[in-house]
Amino acid sequence: MSQDATAVPALGFYYHFKHDPNGPINNYAYELIGIAIGQDAERVDAVYRKLYDDSTYERPDGFRFLSTRSLRSWMGEVSVGDTRVPRFERITDPRWISALTRIRNEMYGKHSGEPTRY
Repeated sequence: MSQDATAVPALGFYYHFKHDPNGPINNYAYELIGIAIGQDAERVDAVYRKLYDDSTYERPDGFRFLSTRSLRSWMGEVSVGDTRVPRFERITDPRWISALTRIRNEMYGKHSGEPTRY
């Protein structure tokens, strides 16, 4: 495996570095829902879903696609001006988590945060 799958971020809500704190609470907000290892075990990906409307990732019937990004990219840093910042920053404020949970449930269904049961 080319990436260290033992160093993984906690599941939960994250803001992308492009998030505008003066904008809607869910702009550039995401929920990290899992970590995937490709069949060839050469790539480890973060599996996440957007918490804002983006018709690019939604079919006419309302089905919303999940997104993936290499774990290295998810956990990486980017330059903003002269400063290095995390690409994704975990949201820990209980008020924002509660609000984003409501948004997630509206977008994906009220059971979307529960593990799938077979």
